[in-house]
Amino acid sequence: MAFTFEPSLLNSVFTPDQLIGGSTDIVTDTVTLASGLNYTRGTLLGQKTASIYTAVTAAVNSTGGANAGAETISAPTVGASVRLGTYYVLLTSTTAFTVSDPTGETVGTGTVGTAFTSAQVGFTITTGTSIAANDGFSIVIEPAAGAGTGQYTGATGTATDGSQEAKNWVILAEDTDTSSTGTNAATLCPVYIKGEFDGNYLTLGTGLTILGVKQALSQAGRALIIKTGAVVNTIV
Repeated sequence: MAFTFEPSLLNSVFTPDQLIGGSTDIVTDTVTLASGLNYTRGTLLGQKTASIYTAVTAAVNSTGGANAGAETISAPTVGASVRLGTYYVLLTSTTAFTVSDPTGETVGTGTVGTAFTSAQVGFTITTGTSIAANDGFSIVIEPAAGAGTGQYTGATGTATDGSQEAKNWVILAEDTDTSSTGTNAATLCPVYIKGEFDGNYLTLGTGLTILGVKQALSQAGRALIIKTGAVVNTIV
């Protein structure tokens, strides 16, 4: 008696048990992981392409002279969209002010005594004796020396050095330790720049979520596809 075997199609749910989450061609590259870090395979890395910034303030009124009042400004914070150059804070009354960026565009308005926040700069103005309209402050944004190294670090949603941008993300392909217990120096390491990956095996930094990372990579046109499971066809 002869037996024949006919091919059939089985549709089943596939839950990967490793980082690679699909059959798309995998492409790797080599990058330099900054020193002082210890990351496991699957960590989302970002390249430090931009500088970390310093902010220097000075009291100056609308004509460039000294302020009439004794109001003060707190140390500014720097946001992800900050621009190099001088920001100006101008009091439009004893309780309100406007903020302009280095190009002269208005960043926003604020209230004396209340924290001003934006994607570029943040600070608080505290009132003082003789505070007056047309008083103000300059905030000079400059790059910190040596910050934009081009090396890689763990990606977070709060960084301002370029590593927070999806266009600069890669996935670490093997455990790499550049701390004092490892190489103790910036080190070359393998990374994935293309492929399908299981989000359950990714390690994300502060402020990042799987959904947010998937959307950001897609919007940036990257070839890194993050998945949480896949349906595959198995021929038997």
